[in-house]
Amino acid sequence: MVGIKRRDFLMVSAVAAVTPAMAEPEPEHRVWADENSRNARGSEIFKTMVSEAFKPTQFIAAHHLIYQRGTETQEFPSADTLIFDHDVARIVWGDGFKEVLMRLVCEPTKTRDDLLAQLLAGRGR
Repeated sequence: MVGIKRRDFLMVSAVAAVTPAMAEPEPEHRVWADENSRNARGSEIFKTMVSEAFKPTQFIAAHHLIYQRGTETQEFPSADTLIFDHDVARIVWGDGFKEVLMRLVCEPTKTRDDLLAQLLAGRGR
């Protein structure tokens, strides 16, 4: 029963991230809903990074960032896990990736995705 409730909550949470009209989550689940909302808002920039690094056939931004390449499915448990992955960063940012990561890590979480979007747009690709 607990597994079913958890799965139902995850499904509802993923929907809540893209459906703001839904009821506000209970306080103990607020952090999950906030992460889902962040992933939904930043889905295009996260998709850009995953696409450049892995050439996936599918990408989903829900509670985790999930991509599929052929029959292989992989996921990043959070946006920051993707952003600060050195292998991904090396591909996306090139040789100066550590400087970019230092700028991003110094940026408050609340505005980090906006800076990330600006930096991606400024690469000229």
